[in-house]
Amino acid sequence: RRMRCCGSPCPTASSTSVCSIWKTTVRKFIPRTDQTRAFTFPKRKRLLKRPYTLHYWDAESASFSPLEYDSTADSTQSYTNIPENALLWFTVPDRIVNQRVFYLENDSVITMDLIR
Repeated sequence: RRMRCCGSPCPTASSTSVCSIWKTTVRKFIPRTDQTRAFTFPKRKRLLKRPYTLHYWDAESASFSPLEYDSTADSTQSYTNIPENALLWFTVPDRIVNQRVFYLENDSVITMDLIR
């Protein structure tokens, strides 16, 4: 999926709508911290021993906020406190290169190619 980068979350009438200027789907990521979900993320093979951090876009503070993981293993890291409808970023803090934001939909990771 390709999404156009509009800066901070774009104001729309609902959680998804069609942008009349770009003729593309605009999705509003306002996290529902009162409704959370669980998910287990795989770690990259060459970065297994490094600490990972999952962040979500906090619309109120206009920044990414870290989430605490529940468990970690050699090749995965699990969370049970991921807000619904959140824009996410799973990162190795000391190596922020070629990383993408994504969201969860139907228990799948949906990555986004941001275009300008």
